[in-house]
Amino acid sequence: MARGDSAARQIRLFLMVLDRRDIDVRAAADELGCTERTVYRDLESLERVGVPLYQVKQGRTQRWKLVDGYSRNLNVSFTVQEAMALIAGERLLSAIQGSVFDHAARNAVAKVKHALAPELRQRVEHLAQVLTTTSAPPRKLARHRERLDTIIEAIERSVVVDLKYRKLDATQAQPYTVEPHHLHLQGTSVYVVGWARERKAVRIFLLDRIDAVTLRTEPFKRRPEIQPGLFAQGSFGLWDAAIEHVRLRFTGSAATIVSEQEFHPSQTLERLPDGSVIVDLRAPLSPSLKQWVRGFGKRVEVLSPAALKDA
Repeated sequence: MARGDSAARQIRLFLMVLDRRDIDVRAAADELGCTERTVYRDLESLERVGVPLYQVKQGRTQRWKLVDGYSRNLNVSFTVQEAMALIAGERLLSAIQGSVFDHAARNAVAKVKHALAPELRQRVEHLAQVLTTTSAPPRKLARHRERLDTIIEAIERSVVVDLKYRKLDATQAQPYTVEPHHLHLQGTSVYVVGWARERKAVRIFLLDRIDAVTLRTEPFKRRPEIQPGLFAQGSFGLWDAAIEHVRLRFTGSAATIVSEQEFHPSQTLERLPDGSVIVDLRAPLSPSLKQWVRGFGKRVEVLSPAALKDA
């Protein structure tokens, strides 16, 4: 029998055991179209990878049972790539120190490792030793923990919240009644996207500027026009403002850098004979976009809009 057929049969057997909690070897052999000896070998293979099975004799019949409570464990395996992604996600979220995401990511990975068979757990732990990540500089958000938990609860339950929010450069917080729809993580910043009732418009709220959150019991109906990523501007983060046609000319090493990266979903590149690169994109003139352009110094020329030339 081909190796793929053997693996497929063992998966079928595993699902049978998981669903029925115990199986009769002879009946399983008939159902799988193989010999009883093959079923015994497959059951032993499942035992070796951590499935907690034990044998019970009922007269002349041999039955294999699944240990009670096993269904509460995580009955999955991981490819190398999936395990790498799991570990990388945990480490990238660890930059948001003290937040619900930091704690939840570490707890989730710990639970997954605990639920894995010993051989698979060793594999994941080995991968953790050969993977490094780089994220934004860590920020401690523990002081925002209670507010963030309240907002997450409001989003999950679709209930209204009252916010006290300080706009950029404002000294006093203003009251907002908000229907929170989504959270957005950008680096180590957390944004709330929702419908501001007084403004009758979608608004973006940076967690750092939310001074207080009060959970109401009033439910709201989610607005289909407020989709995840509505204001996402690629690596420039969230920004709610008029969309501009931005046209830039990069030279020297800057031309190489922008050619290798996708920094905005709308970007298009045109390579010129002299080696320079023209970049076109449609985005609001957010502070992060302006800072990004300024960072290239003399290696970038702003062709449009005029407002970006003067920034």
